[in-house]
Amino acid sequence: MEAALLDAIFSIRARYGGPTNGVRAVVNRWSSHRDGEMNDLAELARAKPAEVAAVVDNRTKASGRLKSEIVVDAANALVAVGPCMQMI
Repeated sequence: MEAALLDAIFSIRARYGGPTNGVRAVVNRWSSHRDGEMNDLAELARAKPAEVAAVVDNRTKASGRLKSEIVVDAANALVAVGPCMQMI
């Protein structure tokens, strides 16, 4: 779930890239940060946008906001929907 959300947000107006650049690199860096365990949106929801931006080494914006801020907000909204969205 975390990878899908990161991919959806960071791919907005961006190059998908390879393992070391672009959106794939963002997902790979977050995966490394999480030791490959990326199925808990609550973990992403608890993160600070600045932490996410630093971990994924990406400070790009969409609609005037950091994409990392949008990711954290979206994760919080999905977690608020209920447990079915927290762990799949």
